[in-house]
Amino acid sequence: MNTYHLSEMNLTWDFTFPLKAYSQNRAKQAVPVSVGEKFPNFNIASESLISTFASNRFSTTQVRHLASNKPLVISFLSEGWNQYAFEHLQKLKASYQEIVSLGGELVVIVQGQTKEVQEFASYFQIPFQLVADPTHTIAKQLGLYDEEFPVWESVAGISENVTIPAVYTIGRNGKIVYAAIDKHFDNPFSITEML
Repeated sequence: MNTYHLSEMNLTWDFTFPLKAYSQNRAKQAVPVSVGEKFPNFNIASESLISTFASNRFSTTQVRHLASNKPLVISFLSEGWNQYAFEHLQKLKASYQEIVSLGGELVVIVQGQTKEVQEFASYFQIPFQLVADPTHTIAKQLGLYDEEFPVWESVAGISENVTIPAVYTIGRNGKIVYAAIDKHFDNPFSITEML
């Protein structure tokens, strides 16, 4: 198995371990928020905001305020997604400048401790705002994480409690205009549709 260690960081990413969904009846299906619904408002602790290379550092930590200023893309990322995480990250990086040129902003919520996420941002020179969510607080509010029904019970290749991959676009009215929720890790978000 090829494993990639990020220098002396605590983050270890697996490049090759395949992910495959079990029978869909094996675990309870999450019920995430979806298109047309109001995006839940939540506060982001200022110490969780990571903006090592971000050109637009947020002055507020309330999601409703961020979305009222400009369209907002919110994505989740977890090292426990293995190779899927790298592909997801590359798509986010590839689409970031276009999101900004269309008048929007991107926030990526990373499952990890603040220090780990800071090291991750520095290593990969992440140009957008990151938020550390080590206890899945934000993911739980969106229906993307449930301790009683972990993802590893329904997707082979996942060996820890992770957030379900999701990308949301929120309009200025606070409503979700695009949602890509990949419960079985077999239908990644489309850059074109998201934009």
